[in-house]
Amino acid sequence: MRFSVIALYGAASASALAVPGSSPATSHTSSSRRAAPKPIDLAQFGKFKTTTLEEAKNKLAATLEKIGDDVGSLLSSTTTSSSSATTKINWDNIKDHDNASYVGGAAHPGSITARQSGGCTSPAVRVEWRDLNDQDRNGWIQAVKKLMDLPASGAYAASGAKSRYDDLVAVHYQMTASIHGVAQFLLWHRYYLHLFEDLLRSEGGFTGPLPWWDETRDAGNFAKAPMFTSAYLGSAPLASNGQGFCITDGAFANRQLTVGGTQCLARGVDESSTSNCNQDFINTCNSHPSFSDMAGCAELGPHAYGHNGIGAVMAGVPTSPNDPSFFLHHGFVDHAYRIWQIADPNNRLKQINGCSDKANPCTAATGGTVISSQGLRPDTTVGDLFDTTGGYLCYRYSY
Repeated sequence: MRFSVIALYGAASASALAVPGSSPATSHTSSSRRAAPKPIDLAQFGKFKTTTLEEAKNKLAATLEKIGDDVGSLLSSTTTSSSSATTKINWDNIKDHDNASYVGGAAHPGSITARQSGGCTSPAVRVEWRDLNDQDRNGWIQAVKKLMDLPASGAYAASGAKSRYDDLVAVHYQMTASIHGVAQFLLWHRYYLHLFEDLLRSEGGFTGPLPWWDETRDAGNFAKAPMFTSAYLGSAPLASNGQGFCITDGAFANRQLTVGGTQCLARGVDESSTSNCNQDFINTCNSHPSFSDMAGCAELGPHAYGHNGIGAVMAGVPTSPNDPSFFLHHGFVDHAYRIWQIADPNNRLKQINGCSDKANPCTAATGGTVISSQGLRPDTTVGDLFDTTGGYLCYRYSY
């Protein structure tokens, strides 16, 4: 299959262009915004590589034909076959159910360390943004802001890190080449979300459930998604004439970034990209019985379109975590991966294949492949990250 490549990684790794000061443009912002948004050239950020839904379906059809199956039966069947190489799934029936109900932060099962003790007997429940109460939404926002106010460790000064939050961004910035386009892409980002949660709880004072964003519910309409308001993450203005806009409202208004270049926190929504974060695309990727095929589809499909769709900072591969929406988006990506796993846990929970690096010949990925944050937290292995309800991670999703 030939992938359509919108742009190569890493235009944001170079020093960013100066933010021009010109007249405000129309955007989806609250009337209470602090100042008119300033335009910023989107070309400096670059974009994530993508594949189209049509290409993804064609690849799936070719893959299933090789093993004697077809797309129609896979997506429409209501039964699960454990004897064949392919699991036939009605995706609407696959949910990450949990006996615990969400009633707010007070019911959340404590720190990560407490959850892990005893082999994850009480996994945390990650809750979709819409289902959180205001206390827990604001608690998450305030914990992120606290990390932005705490001094950096000093270990990532060469990348421009000036805060504890910047330390986290710098890890992604420094490791971009080794964590994208490889087999451990989904597992490394699962680990990265874990690091983020650990920092939120141990240093940011966060006690509520970690939020995630079900982007299928906003596909084609990200600019009006419920977290992009002046009460929370600030607006997500539509891109206009190749320009995004500095965010001047919400909790992160007028934030100046340092890791990967000095610029404002900016967004420039492209709804033609966000429309690809739909359930059909998720189901197509998750219909691959092979981990490497599923993961490649997810990375170049809904994952990439979510980044490009929010645009500006989020579209810059190395520095995308500078926008806190990164972590809500990657909760969405991780949720889709989790659903793929639990649809056929006997075959998928601990499955990995493909290359762990870009050498020729490459190194095969295994459960023993090391996952690192370059010292921000101790290294672990792919095997520790397979099961989100295992002893290392200890979480699941609200649905």
